[in-house]
Amino acid sequence: MLITLRITFHLVFQSVVDITIYYNGFHGDLNETYFVGEVDEESKQLVKVTYECINQAIAAGTLT
Repeated sequence: MLITLRITFHLVFQSVVDITIYYNGFHGDLNETYFVGEVDEESKQLVKVTYECINQAIAAGTLT
């Protein structure tokens, strides 16, 4: 089993944690965004809408 953990910083206002697992020929991926410090409303809205869109796509079965 191979597990990777990557932490990156983008534009000073957010931290992204990305975890990838390869196990017995299967691949899984998970990531989460965390705000760091004071974040402007436009950036908060961008992350919120992106999160809602990915969840709607998964629920509709268009993204697996």
